[in-house]
Amino acid sequence: MSGQERLLKPDPAIFHRLLTRYDIEPPCAVYIAVSPRNVSVAAGVGLHALPFVDAHLPRPDLITLGLPSQNMEAPIAPPLPC
Repeated sequence: MSGQERLLKPDPAIFHRLLTRYDIEPPCAVYIAVSPRNVSVAAGVGLHALPFVDAHLPRPDLITLGLPSQNMEAPIAPPLPC
């Protein structure tokens, strides 16, 4: 998307464009990235932003957000309000 939009992360404009184009409310989305700066900017835009360090590390955060998958335990919080 970056090249097509002529915007690069961590420019907040790329996150705003994505949210606007697909009519996504920031609290209804989760962004996971390796780059701490991208995670920080995404959080500043209002997304649930999680650092990706290891494939297993985001799991507790996703469960807390109420986002189970086939291989995860039951959520400990209600799902995102969307």
